[in-house]
Amino acid sequence: TPVDSLDTMIIMGLEDSVHIVDRYREELRQRAGDRVEALRATVKTIALACFITSVTNAVGIAALVTAHTAELRRSR
Repeated sequence: TPVDSLDTMIIMGLEDSVHIVDRYREELRQRAGDRVEALRATVKTIALACFITSVTNAVGIAALVTAHTAELRRSR
């Protein structure tokens, strides 16, 4: 249903946000408070990983949504 899809997208966004903020704080400590450099390093090191995991999750969810198995139909 559309509500389930929205919930899933919000959760996926939250997961990425937690990882990004955590990495930014780590980079900020390593760079003695230089916010611009910390942000650059964060994007450089974590953007691809967040993108790949989001795409992988989206493909998996799409596979479940389009599956026509009896077990999945009963659970909807």
